[in-house]
Amino acid sequence: MSIRAQVTAGICGFTTVIVANSKDGITVKLDIQSDCPKIQKYAQDLVEVNGMDEILRKSMVETQPALLARDHGLHTACPVPIGVLKAVEAAASLALPGSCAIEIERIG
Repeated sequence: MSIRAQVTAGICGFTTVIVANSKDGITVKLDIQSDCPKIQKYAQDLVEVNGMDEILRKSMVETQPALLARDHGLHTACPVPIGVLKAVEAAASLALPGSCAIEIERIG
C-alpha cells in the first residue's frame, strides 16, 4: 500500500511530505521531503523500516524514527517522527489510513 502524509510542523513554518510504500506489509520504504534542513538530513538516514517492528514496539521512544530524531537533534516536540510512524502504520496495513491533527490555540 502507498501512503502520503503531510506534516505542517507549526510555528517553525516547515512542511514535510512523507511517502510510505509497502508491497509486503512488512518492509516500508520511505521518501521524506521537507523544507526543514534538519528533517532533510534525518530523511537521508530513514529510507526503510520494518513496519511490524516499529509499530509493535512497547515504547514509542524506541522506534527508529524517534531514535533518529534524537540523533539528528530534532526539536523534542517535532511532529514529523509521529507522522512517519502513522504513515508506516498505514502503509504496512496495520491501521486504516486516516487523518489526525493537533490543533493548538491560546486561551485566556
